[in-house]
Amino acid sequence: MEAIALQPLRAGVVGLGWPGETHLKHYNAQPGVSVVAIADPNAERLAKIQAAYDVPYAYGDWQELVARDDLDIVSVATPNYLHMPIAVAALQSGKHVLTEKPIAANAADALAMVEAAEANNRVLEVAFNHRHRGDVQTLKRIN
Repeated sequence: MEAIALQPLRAGVVGLGWPGETHLKHYNAQPGVSVVAIADPNAERLAKIQAAYDVPYAYGDWQELVARDDLDIVSVATPNYLHMPIAVAALQSGKHVLTEKPIAANAADALAMVEAAEANNRVLEVAFNHRHRGDVQTLKRIN
């Protein structure tokens, strides 16, 4: 059987506070994943993280990142009220989306995100990473 060569996954990260930087670190730790672009309105933080992680492209406006045609996935690690507009724009432009929790600021925004994912045949995932923590697993076993 012939081996299938996987293309590298090209990621963009929007929002570079602690959650966004964590996404960036974990992408960089994965073989076959390349963080191509980052976005954050804080110019000082943007420049610092771009240099620290050697990210090729950095934007002060998330819309510029989402408009790129060379990204496969966009991580959304922004304040909750921004999850929906960023995720929907990314999904509509053909990118998969990983968003921080909660999925959105309200149910209507969450529904718009799910509908955009379905309409564009893209994956929308929420980073419910705490379920893998040891303390959470212990509580699950107790119940």
